[in-house]
Amino acid sequence: MSRWGLDTTTALRLLTGAPPAQADKAREFLIRARREGDEAYISDLVVDEAYHALQFHHGVPEQLAGRQIL
Repeated sequence: MSRWGLDTTTALRLLTGAPPAQADKAREFLIRARREGDEAYISDLVVDEAYHALQFHHGVPEQLAGRQIL
């Protein structure tokens, strides 16, 4: 079993679906990893960065950004 740490860019792709081709690759990676018994995790720093990036770069309201992250 392997553990994979996801970065902020990957987290944002999964949350926003943009850009579509890269979001699809990120989803496929997670599906394949899970099927193989691997784990993926996101650090507290990545959660914080993604939360703020959703608001600043993607115009997501604060409460919605919080719900998307959790």
